[in-house]
Amino acid sequence: MTNIASTSGNAARWASAALPEADAEHLAAEAGPATSHADDAHSATTQQSETQPHAHTDAGPTFLQSIEQRFGMPQHSLRYETMQDFQGAKMVPVFKIEGGGAIHEQITQQAAKNAGIKFSDGMDKGVAWPDVPCENPKKVDTCYYGTWRKEHDEGTLANRSHHGDLQFWHSMAPKSDKPLKNKEVVEKIIGQAKEWYTEGVTQRSDFAIGKLLHMVQDSFSASHVVRDDKGRVVQFQGYDAQNPKAHGHADEKGAHMDSFLDIPGANNALKASTKILQLYAKGAPFSEVEKYLRTEVYPMAPSRSSKPAGGSAPPYAKKTLEA
Repeated sequence: MTNIASTSGNAARWASAALPEADAEHLAAEAGPATSHADDAHSATTQQSETQPHAHTDAGPTFLQSIEQRFGMPQHSLRYETMQDFQGAKMVPVFKIEGGGAIHEQITQQAAKNAGIKFSDGMDKGVAWPDVPCENPKKVDTCYYGTWRKEHDEGTLANRSHHGDLQFWHSMAPKSDKPLKNKEVVEKIIGQAKEWYTEGVTQRSDFAIGKLLHMVQDSFSASHVVRDDKGRVVQFQGYDAQNPKAHGHADEKGAHMDSFLDIPGANNALKASTKILQLYAKGAPFSEVEKYLRTEVYPMAPSRSSKPAGGSAPPYAKKTLEA
């Protein structure tokens, strides 16, 4: 979900890749076809200085300005980076906030530094990927624009990840023919962790490890997992039981915060990410990773293993912020 990765830098909110489809279509209509937008961006980059990333004309707001207005962001907080951003009409770095990138990436970059390994392009893309998955899960890429367009199309990875049977990619309760218990969600997470970690070690795939880190980091978000005062799992929540705006509020970097590490849960996410990268760096067997995940990341609170997963904590429920 767009959660820990939802805010950054000096902006109030990250421009979520998981916007409701109607909003995405509305903004895209305002901006015009993606190919025309790319041409406009090329023209803009040849005429504007680095300190003036947006040109204000009588033609109306640009695509990025529309997003700023839609989410109440400070003017000029979104910017173009390079022409490569627009290759294939993919809006990948377009939605990163000027000043440091998304929180998932910041946590992972610091964790890599702590673990003494390189924060690679593959790791960067991997830790964003569960929020913005491409249909080919093996291709080292992210599909922000595709997620906008396909989030509500059943059967797509964008839909399955955010609303369907793959919500455990975000440490949330996936949809199932019958309601899953909390312990069954843990088993799905462990199974996916094994796949991604094994791929990472055997193929030296930072991309796969980045996906694993995203899943683990999300578990420390209050809008994903309810934990008790000892950090044990009480409940895996379900995204469709929540108000999307309220969901993202759990992971905002408030104006009073000095660092992304001030976001509740971010320090625990950093600690867990560092440990996993240390194990990855030395090629540890998955059994060590599994032990760490079960005992330190997903320990269950007493009597909660057999309780049904899903639903939402009150601050993030659908009724929140709808008035």
